[in-house]
Amino acid sequence: GNYDSLGIHVAALSSGTYVKTILFSTKGSPSNDFGQNDLDEAGNLYIPDSGNPLIFPPAPAVLNRINAGSTDIDPTYVFPLGFVLNQTNIFPTFGGFRYISGGRAIALVSTETPQAVIDTVTAAGGFGNLTNEQLNAILQIFFTAENASWSIVDVNARSVTPIPGLPKLSAFSSGVVCEFEGKLLLPIANTTEQAIYSYDLMTGMVQKEFDVTGGSLVGVYNIANDKNRLVE
Repeated sequence: GNYDSLGIHVAALSSGTYVKTILFSTKGSPSNDFGQNDLDEAGNLYIPDSGNPLIFPPAPAVLNRINAGSTDIDPTYVFPLGFVLNQTNIFPTFGGFRYISGGRAIALVSTETPQAVIDTVTAAGGFGNLTNEQLNAILQIFFTAENASWSIVDVNARSVTPIPGLPKLSAFSSGVVCEFEGKLLLPIANTTEQAIYSYDLMTGMVQKEFDVTGGSLVGVYNIANDKNRLVE
């Protein structure tokens, strides 16, 4: 949807009191990837802003940062992962951001603009001429197009590197990622398969671990860290 503002509420847990609201500079969409896995070793908090393709000009998805000891978004740190990966992306987006260690994170990043989106924008004579019906059609294309790759993100160098050997999927299909025995377990749900793949954090090796049948794949949990469930 469209939002006039997007912010984060800050509270002091020690006193249980409201402190302030931090407003984003962009008009994006709230991200469901906000949580404990967005903290680095120094205590910096990385906050994904999912962007918004339904406004003009489109708001790209960006990674923001609140530095350790601060309660404000760092105005010098705006990291548009999809745009960094491919500057020709009409709507560069990403999902599933998770900080790993040593300045490395993982995210599902769009690598290219779906041709159907390019055709729709071209036929309309540019983004500014798109009707609401066309904008909604573009949003549906983004939700189904397999144009995103799980990628390693260097939050310090602000670089994005797709992981070779992993199938592409929709940038909005990141699901739940967990770490187990030095590997990241990554959900892959596209038109050809539903499976869990692993990425070895030491060697960079990728392999398919198992297929998932009988339902829609959401992700896998390490029950040593999450007592709720193993597989969804």
